[in-house]
Amino acid sequence: MAYLSTDNSIPAMTSDILPTGKVSASSLSADPWKAFNRIQDVHGWTVNSPTSSWIMYEFPTAKIIRKYSIKSDAYPLRAPTSWTFEGSNDGVNFTVLDSRENIKPWTIYDTKSFEVTNNRYYKMYRVNIRSNNSDSGATSIDQIEMFEYVYDYRYLISTDPGKYYSLQYQNETEIPYMKSATSPIGEATASSSYNSSREPWHAFDGNSNTSWASNAAVGWLQYRFTELKKIKKYSIWITGTSGRSPVSWTFEASLDGSTWDILDNQSNLSWGNQKNKEFVIPNNKYYSIYRLNITKNSGSNSTLEIAELIMSQNIDWLICIPFQRDDIHSKFGLTKNTVVDFNSELSGIKRIVHDAKSVGSGKVFRLTLTDKVTSIKVE
Repeated sequence: MAYLSTDNSIPAMTSDILPTGKVSASSLSADPWKAFNRIQDVHGWTVNSPTSSWIMYEFPTAKIIRKYSIKSDAYPLRAPTSWTFEGSNDGVNFTVLDSRENIKPWTIYDTKSFEVTNNRYYKMYRVNIRSNNSDSGATSIDQIEMFEYVYDYRYLISTDPGKYYSLQYQNETEIPYMKSATSPIGEATASSSYNSSREPWHAFDGNSNTSWASNAAVGWLQYRFTELKKIKKYSIWITGTSGRSPVSWTFEASLDGSTWDILDNQSNLSWGNQKNKEFVIPNNKYYSIYRLNITKNSGSNSTLEIAELIMSQNIDWLICIPFQRDDIHSKFGLTKNTVVDFNSELSGIKRIVHDAKSVGSGKVFRLTLTDKVTSIKVE
């Protein structure tokens, strides 16, 4: 399974090489990285030519880009009207992925988006401009965004040829639906709160339409139980507000609120079209305090926001799958970053007995496990 991400794959650039990747252009009178800084300005990247110019972003790793957008600045006559969108892995040989002619009209700060048919991974993508919107002295672009086509890989466990298994986890949270910071039980706290309607307990109220928001770009969200709990799975629901979603964090546990054990570490996750993600962790200890310690969000300089944080204790069911078909694989397959803990207690066994219909194609990966393996994590 795969989906087109709604998140801009290019970070908010602060120079040609920071924070990651590399920006370059054929020439300039205004820095090319300003076309990727996510800040609307009078002019972003500007070149003193009405024709034959290009601007490029190089990703640290190759990506499948299937959509891009171009935003004009305060001088719409400088906006490009004819160009090609191209991909490359060496900066010398470029493949034309999209070609546009006479794209008009352009107004001040006007954004136009374009989807492309691309199935190949490229590190470098550029807009190669042939002509602009009639300005004889310069061409300029305020912002460029690129959107990745992301494959949602799923995995099954196999003990013998033709026998496949997956795991289904209980959905109920160990945290009761909170009505305040301390009601009905336990305590919800955070590093900060944006305002009184975005207090931390809203992330535990069972309502994904409310949320906790911080007054900083990073921070932590915590719940203190009144008794010891062995949390083995947590889920995060986001609001989808641009730039406010967590992308890098540690999930931590403590007995005293001072000394913390890191149970899980996630870095630079992409949410795409998803509103929630689940993470299974190989935790065999009991703690009373658990927190999500966020070190990076999806772009905002001032706010972090989470709709719901759910914590669960046990694996619920072992799913026995007598055949491998695409729709069953997609429905029951384990997702990336899932940890399989072979020491966990099961509540029961479910068997898939109905037939299935093939819905697509994919790749099968095989990993041989020994009796010494106690857990696996799919990266």
